[in-house]
Amino acid sequence: MLFLSQPFRKISVPEMKMLKKFKKIELQEGESMDVSFSLSAED
Repeated sequence: MLFLSQPFRKISVPEMKMLKKFKKIELQEGESMDVSFSLSAED
């Protein structure tokens, strides 16, 4: 999950943090994985 914080919020956007990206992955016990996200200027 990727959350973005907004130090300077607009009135129309009340949330301090917004979920912008989500990627579901499955891991076995003890396994790890790198996950990357691409963001646009609108994000």
